[in-house]
Amino acid sequence: ARRVLRAASVFGQRFWRGAVKSLLGENDASLDVVEWLRTLEDRELVARRPSSRFADEAEYVFRHALVRDTAYAALTDTDRALGHRLAAEWLERAGEHDAVLLGEHLQRAGDERRAVRFYRAAAAQALEGNDLEAAVDRATRGIVSARGEDRAWLLLYAAEAEAWRGRFTEALELADEAVLEAGRTASELCLRSFHVTAIACGRLGRIERLEQLAYE
Repeated sequence: ARRVLRAASVFGQRFWRGAVKSLLGENDASLDVVEWLRTLEDRELVARRPSSRFADEAEYVFRHALVRDTAYAALTDTDRALGHRLAAEWLERAGEHDAVLLGEHLQRAGDERRAVRFYRAAAAQALEGNDLEAAVDRATRGIVSARGEDRAWLLLYAAEAEAWRGRFTEALELADEAVLEAGRTASELCLRSFHVTAIACGRLGRIERLEQLAYE
């Protein structure tokens, strides 16, 4: 029962029967996950939901957040990292489209490179959907671990979102950093960064900087 709870806790407050099987090893004949989930239901530690996020997958929730937190805390650092990697893989196979969720699992697994790609996609989606606060948040999460082109794009997304929010000082700083990270080329990234810079300088009255940008 403890093994099932620990595996389930990796997914958060809600989890799926197939996900738990995947983390514990589906070929482990000594562990009947279905039966143990029934036992945990009877003990009122978890509850099965009437509908599921994924087709053909029974979805459960922890009845109490304390139970989930205690089970998660019982994992070793090694098991926790492995669990999050396996969780991300299972969720991708199941058809999960929440790039932030996948990025979080991969980041906790220590796979920063793959996590950054999901944060980049999530930031772009949020910006396109005009969810400016989410765009900044998602870009910031990725910037911490990103390098090179990925980091430059994340900086640009954050800069564009900040400009739309009217935070022109922050937008200018982020756009400048994006150009430094990418290198001054005639790329889409740099041109979009210069566009943010021009808007921010105009709103901030940085006329000298605008003139300098024109010559650049």
